[in-house]
Amino acid sequence: MSSSFPILPLQKSSDGDILQYSIYPIYPDVNLKNVLDYTLDLMSTWTDDYIWNSDPFTLSMDNSVPKLHGSMDLGEDSGVSPDEWVVVGVLWQVSKRFNNVAIRCAN
Repeated sequence: MSSSFPILPLQKSSDGDILQYSIYPIYPDVNLKNVLDYTLDLMSTWTDDYIWNSDPFTLSMDNSVPKLHGSMDLGEDSGVSPDEWVVVGVLWQVSKRFNNVAIRCAN
């Protein structure tokens, strides 16, 4: 399951900052589908009327390695963009709800 959210139509550039994020199960019995559904629902709630700077938030299941992952272009010379704060805020809430996952976020 993957979901995307509305963005403004902007010119794409490969020179932008990329935010990458992953959610890993600490134990093999973690239901990543529940984590995925909760994360997408929470992101949808937090960003109901939000307009993303460049790329929207996406999160999907990686079947080769048990993890959820996504990435987004934050735009050229973004510094710390509001988009990044929204993603980190949602991932922080996910970590509070699911103490059996490890979350990595980097750009």
